[in-house]
This record gives sequence, structure tokens and C-alpha cells, in this order.
Amino acid sequence: MVNTRVQAALPRRVLAHVEGKSFQIEWLKQAPRGEEVDVVERSKGGTFMLRISAEGGRWLGTLLCQISMGTTLLGSTFRREEPNGTITGTVEANGRGDFLRFVVFNRSEGKFRTICFPAGIKGQGWSLIGSQVRSMLDPKQMEEGEYQAPFSFLQTSHNNHKMKDLDRVTLRLWGKQQKRN
Repeated sequence: MVNTRVQAALPRRVLAHVEGKSFQIEWLKQAPRGEEVDVVERSKGGTFMLRISAEGGRWLGTLLCQISMGTTLLGSTFRREEPNGTITGTVEANGRGDFLRFVVFNRSEGKFRTICFPAGIKGQGWSLIGSQVRSMLDPKQMEEGEYQAPFSFLQTSHNNHKMKDLDRVTLRLWGKQQKRN
């Protein structure tokens, strides 16, 4: 009998809190079907979970950053094919503000799973979650070693102007809570 030790790759995760909802986005590097991303939304209404490919996670991060710029019209729909289904993101609004309705259809299960990402103040919720997901799933980050999170996509894309009203958006990385003021 041969005993071997294989170092298990620890999952990387982003934890964020936007408008009363908390989100956990976790990169599963040794999933049965290759690299996958788990997305969990927790709110007063319940807990909602879905799983997408790592490429789908990169697409989600890019989409959140894109719509955080504020130029996307309400009702705009974005779609991506997954190995076992499709991902659809639609920008919508209700009495509480704008949000991204993120729907994943899994052909093998025959189910739709939905998570809604609120925009936060001036799109900061989308910006923070999107930039963190993009950085977490960036293949270059793995080669370089330690993960260094950027402040947000909006701040880096607007020449580092001071953002206001960010106290409603909280970001956690690996259990460390960071509040942006």
C-alpha cells in the first residue's frame, strides 16, 4: 500500500455585503468537472445557491464591472453558454433600486437558479463584487502567488476619484472585513 500526500488546493472566496444581502463567491479548484465557482446569496428572503464554470465566473465579474459604469440600459440582457446550460444576466429595477438578475439554467438538472445582485449606491455593489471576482479568478494571480485585491473597478477606471456613500457596501476577503469610506 502506498500512502501519498496531495496538497489540496484551498478554495479562494470573496465575501461581500450589499444592501442587506450577503454574497459568498468561492472558487472550487478541484471540482469533479474542472474548476467551478459557487455563488451564494443570503438575505431575509432565504439562501440561494448556484454553481457555474470558472469561465462563467470570469464572465460574471466582467459583466458586473461593465454594468457598474452606469451606461447599461434597464432591460439589457446578456447571455453566455455554459458546458451544461446557459447563464443569463438582466439589468432590472424595482422600488429598492437597480439589480442584476443572474439566472443559470442547468440542462442535466432541468432547473433554473436565480441570484439578484443589487447595484448599491451608484453601482458600487456591482463594482466591488465584480472587481473582486475578476481578481480572484485571474490566472495571473495564481502564478504570481499572493492575491492582492484592487479597491474597485470604478475607482481604478475613474482615475482614482474619491467615491462617496460607500458605507453601505462592505467587502470581506478571507475573514478580514474592510469598510470603504
